Amino acid sequence: MASTFHFFSRLPAELRVLVWELALRPCTPYMGGLNYVSVQWKDDEDDADTKPSTVTGKNDVDTKPLTFPHNWRDGSKLDQRKRAQYLCNRAQDGVASNPDYRSACLWDSGLLTACKESRDVIMRRYRKYEQSTQICPWNPNKHIFNLYQKPTIEPVSDRDEDWFILFQHNKDLTCLTFWNWEALGNSLEHRFGWTWQYDCAFISTDLMLACEFDTSWILDWPRKEKVFFEASTRGLLARVLRDRADKPGECSIWLIDRKAAPQKISGSRETPRRTFYDMDQHYVEAKHVSAEVSEFLDKLENALSYWESVYGRDIDDGFSTDSDEWHEVGECVKVLVRVRDSRPTTETR
Repeated sequence: MASTFHFFSRLPAELRVLVWELALRPCTPYMGGLNYVSVQWKDDEDDADTKPSTVTGKNDVDTKPLTFPHNWRDGSKLDQRKRAQYLCNRAQDGVASNPDYRSACLWDSGLLTACKESRDVIMRRYRKYEQSTQICPWNPNKHIFNLYQKPTIEPVSDRDEDWFILFQHNKDLTCLTFWNWEALGNSLEHRFGWTWQYDCAFISTDLMLACEFDTSWILDWPRKEKVFFEASTRGLLARVLRDRADKPGECSIWLIDRKAAPQKISGSRETPRRTFYDMDQHYVEAKHVSAEVSEFLDKLENALSYWESVYGRDIDDGFSTDSDEWHEVGECVKVLVRVRDSRPTTETR
């Protein structure tokens, strides 16, 4: 759907209802969306109107990433030369092994930007299923604990058209990809102190993020505490766990294991497992993890234990824990695998 379709309200009611049924996102208490967001670094002197490169290197409008405004997130500069630019990927081509991983927030983006009637339908739906009084634009000056009780509508652009997408901050999961790590700086101080700068832009007050698991993470594991200083995804995860290890209820890291065998969701009355979906697939919390994931979690656990034995629980940026013990990595890190023979349909809405 084009981002501007002001004649939608003139369509026959039966056709409008059919469009809404097909275009509204799945909505259940235990189900959230999975969004793919890339972070790349831009020089301050770069022209703000410069067209960003696509993930695929193509000019196809369907694969061009949606770019958030440069001032979307205060405090996004990690040093004096670089700033973060956020790209919501319509497709994960060039980032993941499969080019068809499309963000869930794109599901109803056409409706959000097409016409007022469609936005009203979405608002009424969230009042019913999410107990939200409104869908409000993102306000960086609003207190974080009040802001993320409701979904927010975020402005984005593919440099040809302006769009709006919806983030369910209390339910959706953001899978982050970093194009490079140069903005972390080269000094130990940069890598030591920088833990996480992007949580409140995407998620609820509790830190919840996802990364695609890579089996290479278990190779060439650094000695002792050096993993905490790595400019890498595993280094980032280690720092997040180090700084949140005493608060497992406020830290939830999800590793997406795409190589794992799909698992079936039980039809019994047991408590449903957390389920996420993108535009093409359902993902469920794994009951059993692969040997590679298990080894990675063990290595993280050992690294945290070594850090505590040498440095204690005082963190360089002034943070210190007041609990008696750090919690195990397994309490903070969960694994997502694909659901067998499943993709989001109208039956889940």
